Amino acid sequence: MTAAVRELLRSAVASLSHFVLFLEDDLRFNRHLRHNLVRWLEDWHAIPERHFFATLFNPSGASIGTKLNRTTFLDAKCAFGGQALLFSSSTARHLLDNWDRCEGLHDFRMSKLAALLGPIYCHSPSLVQHVSVPST
Repeated sequence: MTAAVRELLRSAVASLSHFVLFLEDDLRFNRHLRHNLVRWLEDWHAIPERHFFATLFNPSGASIGTKLNRTTFLDAKCAFGGQALLFSSSTARHLLDNWDRCEGLHDFRMSKLAALLGPIYCHSPSLVQHVSVPST
């Protein structure tokens, strides 16, 4: 899985995408996901050329870290796995360039490397929920 995620990052960087929405399987999405993402990126003045790394998944529904506004908490510990991550192309390049400098599974590796650049944002409430079914 870690090698597959590295290849995904290579493809994302090569495609010149502005942002990457990294989703794992077995998720149920917020009805207005696209609208919420666009508004959230606008609220934080997120641009592809600057670091932005966020999780849309909040498994407990609890808000941890520092509350920045009604939809956002800030804390490196809030990246609960890789169910739903959103990051800028600049951050994608950083993850790819430094992939071998960090050990561990892909989700922990991405959050550790992203935290070196700056904050990790957590959307609250969660915009995705994990569905309890046999997972691939």
